[in-house]
Amino acid sequence: MIKMFHTGTFARLLLLVSLTCGEIGEEYFEKSGELLVLSFIKRILLENFTENGPVLISLANEPNEIVENFSHSLKAENLETLNSIEDEILNFLNSNLLWPVSVLQFKNNDSFFDVPVVANKCYIIFINSQNEDFIDIFYDVMNLLQSMSSWNYRAKFLVVTYGKLPVDVSSAEVARQVLSILNSIENITNAVLLIASVDAKSNSIRINGNTTNITIMYAYTFSSNLNDECYSQTPLLIGQWNLNNEYESIMNKTDYFPSKLRIQFMGCTLNIAAAGPEPYVMKLNGSNDGKDDFFVRGLGVELVILFAAKMNFTVHFLEPVTKIISEPLIAMSLSLQRREIDIATGYIPHAQPMDLYVDFSVTMFIETLRYIVPCPRPMTKTQRIMTLFSLATWASIGLSLIFVSFSFWLMSNIPVRRNNFAGFNLLAQCFSAAWSVLLGVSVPQMPFSLRTRSLFIIYVWYCFAISTVFQAFFTSFLVEPGYEMQLKTIDDVIRAGLVLGSYNVMDYVRMVVPFDDLNYFKETLCEDIEECIRDVMFERNTFTGSTTYFPSYVASFREFIDNLEITRGITHDNLIFTMPFGYILPKGSPLLDVLNDHIRRCLEGGLLELFWSRIKHDVKLKAEQMDEEGEYVVFNMTHLLPVFIVLIFGYILSATVFFFEVLTKLCESKKDEIKRRFRRYILRSKE
Repeated sequence: MIKMFHTGTFARLLLLVSLTCGEIGEEYFEKSGELLVLSFIKRILLENFTENGPVLISLANEPNEIVENFSHSLKAENLETLNSIEDEILNFLNSNLLWPVSVLQFKNNDSFFDVPVVANKCYIIFINSQNEDFIDIFYDVMNLLQSMSSWNYRAKFLVVTYGKLPVDVSSAEVARQVLSILNSIENITNAVLLIASVDAKSNSIRINGNTTNITIMYAYTFSSNLNDECYSQTPLLIGQWNLNNEYESIMNKTDYFPSKLRIQFMGCTLNIAAAGPEPYVMKLNGSNDGKDDFFVRGLGVELVILFAAKMNFTVHFLEPVTKIISEPLIAMSLSLQRREIDIATGYIPHAQPMDLYVDFSVTMFIETLRYIVPCPRPMTKTQRIMTLFSLATWASIGLSLIFVSFSFWLMSNIPVRRNNFAGFNLLAQCFSAAWSVLLGVSVPQMPFSLRTRSLFIIYVWYCFAISTVFQAFFTSFLVEPGYEMQLKTIDDVIRAGLVLGSYNVMDYVRMVVPFDDLNYFKETLCEDIEECIRDVMFERNTFTGSTTYFPSYVASFREFIDNLEITRGITHDNLIFTMPFGYILPKGSPLLDVLNDHIRRCLEGGLLELFWSRIKHDVKLKAEQMDEEGEYVVFNMTHLLPVFIVLIFGYILSATVFFFEVLTKLCESKKDEIKRRFRRYILRSKE
């Protein structure tokens, strides 16, 4: 502050000398103008550039080379005025900055080299306005800076023009051209233009009868939202000084890098584009007057609506894209680059290739994308009873039944000491007795012989053990039958014969996470992701890629109120990846910092979780069917349905056997009657 005061005081003393000493006045007067320019530049640098970060200074020559760690040993003597100003600024930066300073020097046809360093936080660009094509040179300089790896379009830009302006070119016209170039390059608005010129019409002084022009300083920045206009990009004159002004007091009161945003936007229109499926983007209605005006809500839109209300914006929604297809998304990206859209919301992943064209907000939520397959369905109770034992167990029970039946028949037909009763002499009766014991039904009569009784007792113990195990599992499976086999790996999916459901954006996802085994699957093309999810859930013949939360929402919307796990992800490392989601804005949008702060506050307050719970609650209220089976289980008559089915089957089988038995007896009695009649006939014929 003391150094700045002495510089301005010394400039006024030089002006006083120039008025009193005629011959040397003009020379000292030029020196005082140079000190005026230096005083302003140093003031701006000291207040705005010393604590931010690395600084890049571009000298007023042809753009060709970058020099790192530039030596600050240049002297201002014997150099032109502009060069001496540049050298003085370099000395000042070297004395007051703790950050590295890069110098962009222009040499003849020497290719510049780019050192990948930390992004620059400040840019100082000098322009020789006495050059007729200085605007074109400035444009080339900006293109060169933009191509560097240390380029930072959100840094502070100080552009200094020094020298007499061309004829019929006003300072306002120079400001319009220079600032329009900055604005066209990634929407740079955090910039100040200092014009140090000699204007003969309005800035002259009489020295010993001669008219001498004096240096005048103009300071311009972007008006943007500083005035009553919403989106005006006209240059705003924030200061005008010369040696006749008390410019030091004015300098101290001037904010050279004011905020380009208001606290209240007084109803300015905020154009919002929304893209994504439900629940992230939900189109509630549109205008009936033919205008493109829509009312959109959803998980990905609510925070932007709060932001617009907070900043007093008038929200204008473009027609939302509720299906994830590539063409509308590409059109939305092009509109963002043309700055026709202020904010793009919805279900927008942060993809690194898009960083070159748009700005991403902070992460709003993180989703895991994976390939999902149908979850195992609950087994029917009858099906579960049939699969209570494995096939080998059922086969062993059947073989035991056959073995015991044949053993009873053989033992009964081999006379050893004491024979059994006549019921064990027939093979069919032996099978009936063995089946009765297996079902826990008493036999008509116990066997007599010791061997037959011993085998009978062993068989009873075996049947008792099998029956106990069967009844234990039978009762539990009547209440909860269980589920089918889960598809846990890609091999399980191959064995299940599922088809890969693909949609437009799915191809880009597979480019990010390639997986060779997917090439062996047949593919079916879906219209959008929701159609693929429905096929996975309800048709159960496909698998597709999706996030983990979207299928549960679709299930709730399709009247699965308890959010049953009807889809699950394949547990394969190559098939799972995580991606952040947020908002995108045009490159260099001044709304980015304010929007990021708003998103952080909303996330810390839990507002996103609140909106998500409200959306799920609304979906539950709209659903028609209420599936309450999973809430609690009561053993009732419906669980005994398989028992009655088995009982009815037994009745039918018994009735069928009884019918055939009666029919067989009738046939045998008829046969015996025919034989008796035939014998009688033979006897009568012999008589």
